[in-house]
Amino acid sequence: MVGGIFMKKTISLILSLIMMLTMFAGVDFSAMATISEDFEYQLLDDGTAEIVDYTGSATELTIPSTIDGYTVTSIGYQAFYFCEDLRIITIPKSVSNIGHNAFYSCENLEVITMYDNVISIGSDAFYNTAYYNNDSNCRSCENTNDCVLTTTAIF
Repeated sequence: MVGGIFMKKTISLILSLIMMLTMFAGVDFSAMATISEDFEYQLLDDGTAEIVDYTGSATELTIPSTIDGYTVTSIGYQAFYFCEDLRIITIPKSVSNIGHNAFYSCENLEVITMYDNVISIGSDAFYNTAYYNNDSNCRSCENTNDCVLTTTAIF
């Protein structure tokens, strides 16, 4: 009787471990984000970093060109989403991609400095920012979804 209970508990434990291991099957742990100071980032396939979240509250911010030794080449989807304190942002030369909604609703963001090596800016990346909402900063604001930053913001 005691041996039967022990055997049932052992089998139950083994099955529980197997179930837990299968939960992680197929999960790509290399794509999981890492936190460094106020930035959360993930490594891309080419060994560079993409910022996926900002947890700070700076009003003026220069995005680092490297984090933990990895070159920052991308600002990900909603990385600075609703960072309402942010007023001035400088994006380094290393960044070539700005994701969809990256700075969406950073309502006080009025000064954006970036370089002309940014080759991809996702839809609504700067939507509902003070910069975006100022018509004089746009080439064409007939359709607010198509408002394009002027070259004066790009150095």
